[in-house]
Amino acid sequence: MKNSIQKQNRKAVFKSLLCLSLGIVAVGSPTNMEAAVSVTEQTVANDSAYVKFREKGHRAMHQRKYDEGLANYTQALASAKNDKMRGEGNFYVAMSYLSQSKYVEAWSSINKAIELCPGDMRFYNMKYNVLMSMISKTGGENQRLDINVLITTAIQTLTDGKSVCEQKGQEGAFEICEKNLEEARKRGHQFLFDAQELTKAGVSVGQVYQMQSGDVKLSAVLTEY
Repeated sequence: MKNSIQKQNRKAVFKSLLCLSLGIVAVGSPTNMEAAVSVTEQTVANDSAYVKFREKGHRAMHQRKYDEGLANYTQALASAKNDKMRGEGNFYVAMSYLSQSKYVEAWSSINKAIELCPGDMRFYNMKYNVLMSMISKTGGENQRLDINVLITTAIQTLTDGKSVCEQKGQEGAFEICEKNLEEARKRGHQFLFDAQELTKAGVSVGQVYQMQSGDVKLSAVLTEY
């Protein structure tokens, strides 16, 4: 039963993830999925090798063939000829990793995408998705502190992304960014609601906390959100 639920959840992740990270609000039908994919056609030059592998990756991911999707996105990335294409290639690689709950790999790829092409709000929204997905994987005695670091970093990621991309006119991506910020702040308020337990644990406001998940190292202050 548990494996069945996890499989269903993983299937749902990609359907919402692709559309939300591209700035498409409506999800669920093949038509909407195709619309989300078509948005990306405008972002790179019509390089035949890159487009061929990218489209194969889209089809494989749409069919929940995650390994095949990743393989094709990796081939697309290898054939990219400019930073815009390489940035988008890393974006899709990150998306395929995240759909498989491979957070460290997704984190690395989406940071490469932002480094190569910092003016695309979709990339910051994807980084937010990676961070918030990692919340479910935190644990141990410092679980609440880990959540604080992730939420604070997620909010900062979106705020920085808006600042960099404000001249780009990506209205759909900014709309999703605002929804993401609202969700992150709500989670932040839930985190602070447990202040009494934090006090019992000897935690002081303003202290800097650090966490590590695989190769992902983050730090943040206790935020009032």
